[in-house]
Amino acid sequence: MTYLKDRWFATEPGHHHAHLYEGCQLEGFKPAETKICIWSIILTYEEETGFFHIDPLDFIASKRRNQNLPDWIEGTTVARASRIEGQKGANSTAAASIPCNVRWLNSHRLDPDREENCLYFTAATAGDIFVIFASIPRDHTTWYYLQINMDGVIFYKAMKPQKRDYQKGMGTLGDKNLYQSYFLCVNQANGSVLMQFGKAGSNSEIGTVYSGYKFRPDSQYSRLSFYTFGAGSKSVSLMDIHLTKDMPQVECLNNNYKLVDGHCILDCHKECIDCNLAKDDTSCFQCRNVRVELWNSIGGRRVRTVQCLSECPVGYQLSDSKENLCVPCQPGTFKNTTGNHNCLPCAPGSFSASQATVNCMLCSPGNFASKPGSVQCQQCHVGTASSFNGSTSCAACSAGLFAAQRGQTECTPCPVGQFNKAERQAQCHLCSSGFFADKPGQKSCSACPAGTSSAEGSVSCANNCTRGEFSPAEGIPCAKCPPGSFTPSAGSVNCTSCAEGSYSSRAGSASCTPCPAGSFVDQISSTNCSQCPAGSWSYAGSTACELCKGGSFSLGNAANCTLCPAGTFSLKSGSSKCSKCPAGTYASEPGSQKCHNCDLNFALKRRIGMAHCDLCPGSGTTFGTEKCHPKLLMKCDPSFDKCERTVDNEAHTE
Repeated sequence: MTYLKDRWFATEPGHHHAHLYEGCQLEGFKPAETKICIWSIILTYEEETGFFHIDPLDFIASKRRNQNLPDWIEGTTVARASRIEGQKGANSTAAASIPCNVRWLNSHRLDPDREENCLYFTAATAGDIFVIFASIPRDHTTWYYLQINMDGVIFYKAMKPQKRDYQKGMGTLGDKNLYQSYFLCVNQANGSVLMQFGKAGSNSEIGTVYSGYKFRPDSQYSRLSFYTFGAGSKSVSLMDIHLTKDMPQVECLNNNYKLVDGHCILDCHKECIDCNLAKDDTSCFQCRNVRVELWNSIGGRRVRTVQCLSECPVGYQLSDSKENLCVPCQPGTFKNTTGNHNCLPCAPGSFSASQATVNCMLCSPGNFASKPGSVQCQQCHVGTASSFNGSTSCAACSAGLFAAQRGQTECTPCPVGQFNKAERQAQCHLCSSGFFADKPGQKSCSACPAGTSSAEGSVSCANNCTRGEFSPAEGIPCAKCPPGSFTPSAGSVNCTSCAEGSYSSRAGSASCTPCPAGSFVDQISSTNCSQCPAGSWSYAGSTACELCKGGSFSLGNAANCTLCPAGTFSLKSGSSKCSKCPAGTYASEPGSQKCHNCDLNFALKRRIGMAHCDLCPGSGTTFGTEKCHPKLLMKCDPSFDKCERTVDNEAHTE
């Protein structure tokens, strides 16, 4: 039985190869359960007793696969197993075969006085013959044995296969009635065991060695003292079993063996000290000079192979810690010649990223390695570039060029409208307003002529300064005229100040604004006008205010003066208001500069702001008082020199 990739494979007695189509999968059972499957029949194994039985679940699953399975088999114990540690050998893909019907006898002992014992026997079988040697018969770890069948022979140590040798005519005849004579010699010298298997002639012990194997020395080895035979699944018939008195005269079967001191031993590779495969430098027990450990992937597993060599190959050097072991050159180093010398560091401008490098690789354009022993190249930094293989450094981009990304193979010229005046730059700068660059790769921008300008990043100066803007010199961008000034036309190189009587309150004016009526400005470059004060006025665009004439007034910010209304007056110029006529006076017309006294025959009503006087009724008079009196005839006293006025305004003189 063999378990491989979730399937059980079984081989019939006498056969040694399992077939993929016969694999039995344990579907529906947990991995922790101890189950095996033999040709679609599922069995449960009890490790404590070694019994195999078919429980109800086993029977149901097996019945689905094999309808001819009898019902009585459910719940029965069908087999028993004995645990013997048979495993795969390190250098063999053959599964271990375990001899059956092994019996140890005191009479089957090797001669203790001889280093080499040869066992002669004649046998017939349709299956396998096992010839077993042991120092302690009941201890399987001391067993050395040979399995012989129709395919060939397999050498075992401690139940583990060590060497398989299959060749037509090497093994048994495969028939229980056909006998053949064999010999197996065991040489025990210097703590190692050498087995030689061959077939003897029918009338003599002289024969041909078909296969042999020298086992690796073992520190746990003790001298082999017993021998016996075993069978496989078929019975074995034996006769004429004896130890030969003399060593048989042998001849080697093929050129994989060579005759040395009467022994056929494997013709090992010249770099091997003993081996398990002829002329193969990866099958040595020990290397004469140096060794290399190689790792390969087989069936998803990493498998180590040791190769023996006369000296370390390219890409390898001698280990500092392990004797005669060639180890791979580490990343950053290389070795392109054979020999046991050390690996060399990669030169600047080259690298090796993996082990066992034979030649370092040059850094590709856009990369560099400045130091020896680099495991990888670095990308050129921004502002630098490298255009060839094997660079040890990257060149700085000169003025007018740039490298915006790492790993550039060449620097890029600044595009039009941009410039770069320094080396090792990652980007270019836009031309400032008032400058331009009409060609790529410029170190500086050209100034626009006076009276013209350009926007940031311009390739020309096609933009003249507009009205309200100016540019006084080359390279100075157009700017708005400041408040208090103006430019009436495009392309101006300077601004004109606003004249007296006008102003501009914002930047960028194309003309100045006259001061509105009621305001004035008496200086140039004004940003606003001043209001005329009370008692004055002005017309639009005035540089000064004029005073209101007598009989008129203004309250301030006036475009003209207002005449004093009737009953009021203003005597002087520059009045901010008119005064009411006092009591006993009047002003009958607008714009009066003074008030007039009322006559005696006009009533005086003792109020101010009179526009006219009222007559006393009945031609009365006031006699200078506040009331009207009836009309009286008065004459002047004779002593008066004259009479100024009479009540009735008639004057008499006497």
